[in-house]
Amino acid sequence: MKYLREAARLLCLSCHTVADMRRIDNQNAIYRNPALLEELEKRVLLSAVTQTDTQPPEKPEYQLAVQTIPTFTDISASIGLNNVLAGKAAFADYNNDGWVDLYASDHLWRNDRGHFTKLNEDGFGNSGIWADYNNDGYLDLFLFSDDYRLYEGVDGMSFVETTHKLPADEMDSLNPRSRGATWGDWNGDGYIDLYVGGYESPYHPDLILLNQQSERFEIIWVQSGDIDPSRGITAADYDEDGDQDIYVSNYRVEQNQLWQNDGHANFTNVGPTAGVAGDYDGWSYSYGHTIGSAWGDLDSDGHLDLFVGNFSHPAEWQDRPKFYRNLGPEDNYKFEDRSSSAGLAWQESYVSPSLADFDNDGYLDFFLTTGYSGDHDVLYRNNGDWTFSRVDTEAGISVTENYQAAWADIDNDGDLDLLTGGRLYRNNGNSNNWLKVRLEGGGSVNRAAIGAQVRIALGNKTITRQVEGATGEGNQNDLTLHFGLGQESDPVNVQVTWPNGETFALQTSINQTLAVRYGQGAAKPKPIKVNFADPKHGGSVEQALYSIAPGDHFLRRISPLSGKTLDTKTIDLPEHTIKGAMGLATHPTTGQLHALLKLDGQVGRELVTLDTLTGNAVSLGDTGHEFVDLTFGDDATLYAVTGDAAAKPEILFELNLDDGSATHLVHLGHGNAGEAIAFNPDDDLIYHASGSGAPNTSEIFETVHPQTLQFEKVNLNGDNYNKAMALAYHEERGVFLTVDFNQKLYTISPDGQVNHTGSLGHRSKGLSFAPRWPLLVYDTQQEMNGSFLVEEDNTTLRLTGNIWTALEMSYEVTSNTVLEFDFASSVQGEIHGIGFDDNLLNTPSYRFNLYGSQQSDQAHNDFNDYDVAPENKHYTIPVGSFFAGTMDYMTFVNDHDVPQPSAESVFRNVTIYEYDPDATITYPFSEDFDDGTADRLEVVSGSGEVNGSGQYEISPL
Repeated sequence: MKYLREAARLLCLSCHTVADMRRIDNQNAIYRNPALLEELEKRVLLSAVTQTDTQPPEKPEYQLAVQTIPTFTDISASIGLNNVLAGKAAFADYNNDGWVDLYASDHLWRNDRGHFTKLNEDGFGNSGIWADYNNDGYLDLFLFSDDYRLYEGVDGMSFVETTHKLPADEMDSLNPRSRGATWGDWNGDGYIDLYVGGYESPYHPDLILLNQQSERFEIIWVQSGDIDPSRGITAADYDEDGDQDIYVSNYRVEQNQLWQNDGHANFTNVGPTAGVAGDYDGWSYSYGHTIGSAWGDLDSDGHLDLFVGNFSHPAEWQDRPKFYRNLGPEDNYKFEDRSSSAGLAWQESYVSPSLADFDNDGYLDFFLTTGYSGDHDVLYRNNGDWTFSRVDTEAGISVTENYQAAWADIDNDGDLDLLTGGRLYRNNGNSNNWLKVRLEGGGSVNRAAIGAQVRIALGNKTITRQVEGATGEGNQNDLTLHFGLGQESDPVNVQVTWPNGETFALQTSINQTLAVRYGQGAAKPKPIKVNFADPKHGGSVEQALYSIAPGDHFLRRISPLSGKTLDTKTIDLPEHTIKGAMGLATHPTTGQLHALLKLDGQVGRELVTLDTLTGNAVSLGDTGHEFVDLTFGDDATLYAVTGDAAAKPEILFELNLDDGSATHLVHLGHGNAGEAIAFNPDDDLIYHASGSGAPNTSEIFETVHPQTLQFEKVNLNGDNYNKAMALAYHEERGVFLTVDFNQKLYTISPDGQVNHTGSLGHRSKGLSFAPRWPLLVYDTQQEMNGSFLVEEDNTTLRLTGNIWTALEMSYEVTSNTVLEFDFASSVQGEIHGIGFDDNLLNTPSYRFNLYGSQQSDQAHNDFNDYDVAPENKHYTIPVGSFFAGTMDYMTFVNDHDVPQPSAESVFRNVTIYEYDPDATITYPFSEDFDDGTADRLEVVSGSGEVNGSGQYEISPL
């Protein structure tokens, strides 16, 4: 009531309710201070307004939200998605790294922190949907359209085809073509099942398949009688009875079906009685051409409503798109048709809808695609009263003739981005708040938690979202749920309803991603002891493909699938001018990258090692020969080959790693050009590629036995490449990668099958896979003159000189995040610090200074107390007391900006964890509390006492 009374005093009015407060703002009101009106109204509407102070507080009528419509930007080309076709799309984080990946139009795309890498060139299948059918924690992919395939995710790194677990032959016989399918646990056994629609022919029935505990899928139902041509399939527990029901969108003016589940995979069509079958006018052209439908809580009342996208030609005869409101338990979950007042303008060819709260105001909006080139896909904003306003032009989205529509937060900034028409539209956002919820099942709940519903009570609204097995016609939104919260800034109450009907409630802060596991509640990340050699903290280092060119001195990291350059380092060899680089090889034991450099004024090639992080080279010696490529055998023998021109003989040599000297082994003697060699550890043979430049006329691909030096030709077939310039063996895929004279990237199988996969954009004269350390040296707008060294089982990082480093690490910092580590320094610099960052722009507010001659007003200096040089000091920092949010890097600073920097920082045993605020915590202080220091400890909240072991026990607040 205090804001109402303040309004009455300042505005000379008597106000007691929200309605009274609103009446202040009218032409006839008389008030002294109109400038306070807007702020006071906000405060009233955000407060629990009551008639008297003694009554229980009411919920606010609504939560104010910024009404600004976010704009969208087509960023497809800049993030690697410029070659996505406009087929169906399914978002999901298949490798569990916190960045949502994509399957679209036959191809799998991995999200590498906002940039997408295409992982396959051969098409898998036009349509696919994600689920974890074997409950191992890694998502699997079901493909449908022209045939049926199943791929099992393995450790988040690769996929194994397990189509043999499907009755694929029987499915092809019954239903050779499907336009829609969905996942759902139909019988409640904790294993995700399938519903597959049959399209067009009256002889192609819909199918239900039950998952037999991941061993196989079994067809338990084949549609009979009048078989309708189904398109989009989508499931939801619309009647809130703890099982998944299925809505089938049927084409050719047939009624749609709502299959109500009894919990045991027995279904009854209740579409007509529930009011969602479509309009029947008593003649043959009733109903509509429904292509895709979507479930969602359109009025934020806690119940899932239904949007039906109808292709309507002509409009006078057939159903237009339908808005069905779920009336809830009071009306036995029947539906009310709200289409006439919704405001959707007619276009003939509406096809596939997808729902999302794109402006974070708490109401689901919708995007609806069209099938004709003359019609335009539309984005409609939900006004919160069952009316919708078209905003696609204002938002910057322009697409036609397209069946693709799926939403996901691809850049983890808290708003939803849209993939449609083969383009990725980034949401530029507004100031509204948000929450994302990632669910994980277990036991009687499928691992991906498909079918779960999450509700957030916000004022007089109950915002509801569900984890979907599919939406529209064959599309799938991200499995991580997204909630727009308007301007709500306080912690929110979240209720999870699992697919089996069980519920779990908790309170959480906003603007974060909340992970919840079935049976465990809010998931706390396991403590991470940082491994400086592994971005996933498991001990192994990621392998990356590197390339060098004959005409420059750059080391490029490139995509092994597309050839796209991912980053570039300048090769530097002190006191030498580099004219070019050729030949790359990686030591099989140390992982050290070796290369050949062409130096100014030197005939022979210089053998060097290369630092993949900095590009710095260290000379091993002059080889005395014009070598053009290198490879290591599995016994660490380094081989080199000459050639590269028809007039130069092709000779294989062995190089001495101590001085670079060469020993002649065998004359290959083909007289061609474009020499490249690579060792295949799978068959212990060296492969040699060369050619004259005439495609496939005299291309040579042969094996050389390292011991006998016998060689054998391999016949090539498939795509034509033009003179191999570089060669590397990809152990994971079991193929060679080669770059030809035209800068094109090919794969060559050991038996000679050639396939074109991409283009480099630069000439390459050396390819090799080498360890890619996750540590980065990043620019803080000053000259870096220092080095780092990883020691002691990769748990110690030593920085020397003037250097800022960052470890790639995606971590959600919460109010409970704690950072523990040991720090030591023998030489003081200006700043010695540790922290986090989300963009490598040196955000001081995410850094904790520990030592140094400089203080930073923006960084946290609370822990700048190191005073035991050169000994270790242990630190425990409650990071969540200072900031929270999604961080992409952990940063380590050793700043000494002088001509000859010598500062040192050593970080050991760095560990991140989440503490439990509800547990009694015992802090072992080093002080002896019996000496009277306990009197100086003030208990702010809770209770505490000194126990017999000299520890101070603090109870929960």
